Amino acid sequence: ASVSSGSGANRQLEFGQKHLLPVEAFNATYTQASDGTASRASLGAVTKGGGRREWFLQPGRLAVHHIGSALTYTYVGRLVDDAGSPLSNATILNAEYGQTNDDGRFAADFKRRPEKLHLFARDRLHVCDIESLMKESVVRVGTTTCLPSGIADLPEELREHRQVRRMAANLSVDVGETKTTGDSL
Repeated sequence: ASVSSGSGANRQLEFGQKHLLPVEAFNATYTQASDGTASRASLGAVTKGGGRREWFLQPGRLAVHHIGSALTYTYVGRLVDDAGSPLSNATILNAEYGQTNDDGRFAADFKRRPEKLHLFARDRLHVCDIESLMKESVVRVGTTTCLPSGIADLPEELREHRQVRRMAANLSVDVGETKTTGDSL
């Protein structure tokens, strides 16, 4: 985060750092926090405590301006199946936000670097090994081939996710369950 005060102090804070900004007593002053420019190749963003706060302090008093931040990795690329066809309109299950467009291109946000992408496309699950090239705050993965997978191949936290369970309930072959329509023969 980038932190400044009415006393003219300016600091760049990294994750986990704290800093004391001295101010004059009995004078109105402020502190201001915003996204930093140098933190981990601009991957960090202030999520709590950003903006300007006004202060009027007595001698010997301290005021605390809590700042919360988070890392976001944005991956961009194109996903295709093992036959080379684009995985269009797929949902990337382990991303904060991620969906492919008609030709398999995507931009997805992650809270940590994923080892694999897990996605739901064409009524089945797929897994994609990714090799990435870091470029500032965006990770470029190029065209990546994804292979069909099953529910058992998903990490535990994804298997328990409500959206994934709902999608898996609609799968017929992939999870070994038979999809029923209510019709009987």
